[in-house]
Amino acid sequence: MANVIVIAKIYVEDPEKIGEVEEEIKKAVDVKASATEELAFGIKILKVTFIANESEGMEKVEEKLKAISGISNIEIEGVDRELG
Repeated sequence: MANVIVIAKIYVEDPEKIGEVEEEIKKAVDVKASATEELAFGIKILKVTFIANESEGMEKVEEKLKAISGISNIEIEGVDRELG
């Protein structure tokens, strides 16, 4: 099966621990890029681009990420096949 590129918004429970959560995400998935974005009223999210195996399924990837302490919600923005 092919690899897919996933773009996800990851909502963090405590904005002060966003760096720690980001490090745990990097251990769980193959992160290619990540950035912190401010939504409003001090709410910060991580926008993460990572590579996942298509055969693993998005549900399993989401479960793996939701198991990380400090993550309150995950919103998948896009999934596309990796070229090459």
